[in-house]
Amino acid sequence: MNDLISVIVPIYNAEDYLEQCLISILEQSYDRLEVILIDDGSTDSSVEICEKFLRIDKNVRYFYQRNKGVSVARNRGLKMARGKYVVFVDADDFLSRRAIELLYNTRHERRLVQMCVDRVKYQKFEVGRREAEKLMLKDRFYGGASGCLLDTTIAKNLRFSKQTSFMEDTIFILRYMRRAKIRHVSVIEEADYYYGYRAGSLTSSDGDVLSKCEDILYTMQRIESLLTRDGKAVRRKMIRCLERQLRDPENDFIFLRENLGRLEQWGARGIYRVFVRIYNSRPMSLRHYYRLRGGMKLLVKGRR
Repeated sequence: MNDLISVIVPIYNAEDYLEQCLISILEQSYDRLEVILIDDGSTDSSVEICEKFLRIDKNVRYFYQRNKGVSVARNRGLKMARGKYVVFVDADDFLSRRAIELLYNTRHERRLVQMCVDRVKYQKFEVGRREAEKLMLKDRFYGGASGCLLDTTIAKNLRFSKQTSFMEDTIFILRYMRRAKIRHVSVIEEADYYYGYRAGSLTSSDGDVLSKCEDILYTMQRIESLLTRDGKAVRRKMIRCLERQLRDPENDFIFLRENLGRLEQWGARGIYRVFVRIYNSRPMSLRHYYRLRGGMKLLVKGRR
């Protein structure tokens, strides 16, 4: 008999995408599902859309909370989950019809199974856990929580970090793989997960450039503590992430220009070189992270 699977959907102002997402879940070929909707304080018509689906299907459950971020929403969804397995789907994403069925049929003890995410151009593969971690650091493996089939009992004993909004689900998956003693990672090409990035969504970073860089540094410190043999690779990924944030035209460069003045001459490399010099000076500990964060604030305020 098929096991019950809990599909957790964190929601924040997703009125333009939510209906497509929920239809794709309710039309799954795998029919032993409960759908848990966690509304993270939406101010648009998301609540009305959720209420409509509550009337359509008795297996849909809805919970509202004040806006606390995607990590808190996912953690609450885990607390409410009653299925043997759990799958996370963001409200602006959707699934192909057989996605969850294929995930379930591919499950195996000590194997992490993930759908192929359309924004990440990799083919179907199965690798050992260590190889998957290395591919993640090279941006060749998604490594996020969305689209994975997770054991609910194990996942409930973990928590998504509330300290960062950058790759918080990657930290969760790395911890999950250790707790579940995962040996292999399988990516199913046929089980398509269609990813829809949008500004202001739960999965996009808010705030100024400084806050985003702080999130990157905090996350990389956590990842380095989990991947102790991959320190250099973690730092290379950190540099790439910092550079992308600082060069992103959507970021608040006016904020930096007002406070650094010479941003045009420094460029992105000059700014993150300061972060990297401190980061590489010694093993990254939480104490050093907070010292670095303080130094970043002084730098942005223009104090030398």
